[in-house]
Amino acid sequence: MPVDGLRFERLRCFEWGEVDFGGAPTLLSGMNGSGKTTILEAIYLLSRGRSFRTGHPTQLIRRGCQAFGIEATIPVSSGSRSVRLTYDEKFNLSIDRQTATIREVTEILPLTLMDAEIAEIVLGGPEQRRKLLDWLMFHVEQESWRHWKQYRRALRQWQWALRTGMDGTIWVERMMEGIPRIESARKRLIEACLPFWQEAFESLFPGISWSLEYRSGIPSGVNLVEALRDWHPQRAERPLAPGPHRAEIEIELNGVPARQILSRGQAKLLSIGLMWGGAHFLAKKLAPRPLLLIDDFSSELDNVAQARLLNLLAHEPVQVIVTTVHPPRREETPRPYRLFHVEQGCIRSTASW
Repeated sequence: MPVDGLRFERLRCFEWGEVDFGGAPTLLSGMNGSGKTTILEAIYLLSRGRSFRTGHPTQLIRRGCQAFGIEATIPVSSGSRSVRLTYDEKFNLSIDRQTATIREVTEILPLTLMDAEIAEIVLGGPEQRRKLLDWLMFHVEQESWRHWKQYRRALRQWQWALRTGMDGTIWVERMMEGIPRIESARKRLIEACLPFWQEAFESLFPGISWSLEYRSGIPSGVNLVEALRDWHPQRAERPLAPGPHRAEIEIELNGVPARQILSRGQAKLLSIGLMWGGAHFLAKKLAPRPLLLIDDFSSELDNVAQARLLNLLAHEPVQVIVTTVHPPRREETPRPYRLFHVEQGCIRSTASW
């Protein structure tokens, strides 16, 4: 479990707060504006060194105060680590009281946030689904991730060369260098995640058949080198050149593209299921177990969907922390959660729920 105890002070509406997550998945309940999302924000700040709600750190400080601090206990194989972040005109980050970098913290506290826009994984354009592969590649395919970054850098340079009338051949060659590694990594990741995605889909959409297909962004039979050398935005039939940057993950339900038939609530359900499956794959590859933060869980989900999703999310080894206005009834969710009620900067623990 990546987060055991969390403590913070002078953060937004909180003068002081403490949450003991224990070993169970966690529900944070409370009315709008009570401070639930701030608890997720505190964890996110520790891992990423920035907020997901504002780019101005001073907005995070409780009114009338000059600084804030956050600390978490992170269990590791050899015991535990203490991660602390403070802000007093600048950020200071430490692990066991030794100055640390964001990269070092991310390695022991890998997490992903799912907010109101999570449904865009299904409903949005291909770039939203490619981000799912990017997330997985970043954590477990470091060499392939390096090739993907180099490819995107060369792609931008090539596009700039075309716009300015320069010869972009050298950038085409550099783009081609990493494509085999990128494509192989993406296919491996999809194959490895399929069993977890299948489990999630069967739990969330019982009785419905589904399929997932990867499309590389390179049309069949096309010589990519020649296509890119001959491609120009003013002469092309399509607005984007072919290549891995146009790859797509096509998800179908009963033979129909999911984005065409799912409601926003159903798309949210499927998107969280895809992230859950990816996190379970990462849990097999990473020493620290991934953490999923889900904000405003109950929005757009009916009681049946909420119960199905809570039952799925409670599976170990992934740790899940969820905020919700109204949790479903206890009898609808057989798997145990630890429940905290948040109200205007106060956190109250209840019995396991």
